[in-house]
Parts: sequence; structure tokens; C-alpha cells
Amino acid sequence: SDYLLQLKILDIFDNDLKTLDRIELFSTMHILIVQDEIFLKRDVFKTVEDWKPERFLEEEKNEIWKILIQYKMIPERIVEINKKFEKLNNIAPGLKDAHNYHRFIEIVLKDLFGAQLTNFQNENPINLGKKRIDIVAKNNSVKGFFSEIRSNHNIICPYIIFESKNLSHDLENPHYDQIVGRFSYEKGYFGIIICRKIENKEKELEQLREIYNKNRFDKYYVLVIDDNDIKNMLLLKEKGLKPDLILESKLKELAFNFAKAEL
Repeated sequence: SDYLLQLKILDIFDNDLKTLDRIELFSTMHILIVQDEIFLKRDVFKTVEDWKPERFLEEEKNEIWKILIQYKMIPERIVEINKKFEKLNNIAPGLKDAHNYHRFIEIVLKDLFGAQLTNFQNENPINLGKKRIDIVAKNNSVKGFFSEIRSNHNIICPYIIFESKNLSHDLENPHYDQIVGRFSYEKGYFGIIICRKIENKEKELEQLREIYNKNRFDKYYVLVIDDNDIKNMLLLKEKGLKPDLILESKLKELAFNFAKAEL
């Protein structure tokens, strides 16, 4: 099969190979792809860079990626997840692309947690239509993260509240206040803010600590996830693992950073 692969690579470059280096490169890539060690476009770029440091320009690396796809050396599932990553990367932070980011996040949440959460609603009205929740989902889960926060941690969460923030900077006080304002006994006390990046981790944890201690009787729980978390959850799902692991680590982080936490 290695011989057939070499013939295929020769065909790809239409016999325009000046050296056998390219055969070596693509043979190596083929092995890494089969072994699931190449999963993202950046993995291909790294392989090229490790092979011949600084020899290839960015557009040449992109061309190699396109060739791998064209000749079906990259499995379709890997092609699809890279498309999702590129779509997210192409959404510019800021008000202009806020709707596109919101829509992308809604689709991703359904993809990641559709087995646990149902009846996703976009721009759900509350307070007699005076305000709207970005995304809300019914928590009907019987297993997984959203079931465990209810059964193991006694968090009131008949619904899960999501707010997406397409910001070019860290979340600020009003963004945290907004999601807390969505909470009620009927809707629940658990929400997730999705944003583009988290630069000041200490400030974020302090905000979440204040939220946790805001209600004397029923604790409020807010998790914050960013683009990297979204990508990692998509990767976990594609590899047959639980995207819940990211949320579990976030909740654990809160538990170990809240002095009065009872988790």
C-alpha cells in the first residue's frame, strides 16, 4: 500500500517532483492521519514545519491541505470539523457579526448537547416580552453533565440558560448581571456565558464567586466558556469522547475556588 500511496502522490504533483522529499512528507502524513494524530489543519501545518522548518510559506501549507482533501487522504469527519473551526475563526468579534456568532453557537450547542437538552429556543422572551434570553433549553437529561448537576449537586436547573457575547474584550459586570437577572426558581439557577476569549481569569473567577454568594438560600451557578472551549468540545465529540468534560472541569474549578462552596 505504501507503493500505491507513492504513486498517488506522484500523480498529485503530476510528476513535477524535484526530489523524493515530498513522497516522504505525504507518506508520513498518511500514517499520522490513519493513527488519528493529524486531526486539524494546524496539525498538517506543524507536520510540514517539523519536516522542513521555514521552507514552506503559509499559502503553500494551505495548498498541501487542499491537496490532502482533494485526494481524499483526509477523512470527511476531519474535513467537517475543520470547516466548523474556520467558520468560527471567520466571525469577527463585535456588534456587526453578533448575530452570526449567536447563530453559530446555537447550532454548536444543539450538536454537542442535543442528547441531553431539548426544545432549544432562540431569543426566548421573558418578563412579558420586555427581555429576551439568547438561548434557552429544557433540561430533560437522565445522564451526563446536565443530569449530574441536578442529582449530584442539587442545582435547580429545569432549564439551561445560555448567553452569547461576541466581544473583542473580556466580559464586564453588566454581562454577568444580565444572566443572573434571567434566573428564577421556575427557570433555574444555572447558566452559561459563551464569549470569544477570557484574558483575565482571576477577574472572571471573582465575578463568578460573587454570583455564587448572591442568593443566600439557592446558589447561583454561571460557567464561562470561550472559543477554545467550544473547539475542544467539538474535538472531544468527534473523537468519541464526552464534550461534557470541559463543563465538568469548569464546575470543578468553581468548587475549588469558592471558599464557601458546598459542592
